Amino acid sequence: VTTAPSVARPAADVSVRVHARLSHGADSPLLQIEGVPDAGKRGRFVITGSLRGVPCSGTYRVVIAGNLGSKSSWYDGTVVLRKSGGDRIPCGVPLQGDLGRTFVRIQVYRPGATPADAFIVIEGRRFNATAFEGSFIFSDMFCHGPSTLRFQLSSSSRRLSILYDMRMKKVSFRGGGCL
Repeated sequence: VTTAPSVARPAADVSVRVHARLSHGADSPLLQIEGVPDAGKRGRFVITGSLRGVPCSGTYRVVIAGNLGSKSSWYDGTVVLRKSGGDRIPCGVPLQGDLGRTFVRIQVYRPGATPADAFIVIEGRRFNATAFEGSFIFSDMFCHGPSTLRFQLSSSSRRLSILYDMRMKKVSFRGGGCL
């Protein structure tokens, strides 16, 4: 089984960085992050990033790369998203100003689980139209089977959520398949 710590296992005195993005075709990435390990917290990174908008139903590419000194690991997956519920948040367009500049949370979890059981969590504070800072936590990669993707954003009056059914179309981990 491929697990996230194999992407982000820091060695003593080695420069460790993580990069991730979610993109649709040749469009600019909807989500892009970069980070460094959060001291003493395995699988957790302090990140800065940009979030241009939420995805529409369709096929997307997810890339997560970890650089461990001169070594690197990468995950390159193609996922199919289908909106399955939640609030009406416009997809595929720049985020509107009334979607707050304070809060963003993105979670991936298995069917039947709850958001609290997410194996990938990106959360943070938006400080302008697209930029945010926060944390990236992961304990496993999505390789097979269905998952749920949940976006949460703040509005002027409440938190809004949008849910997607997510399934893998193809995946490569370090140039090979996931086990």
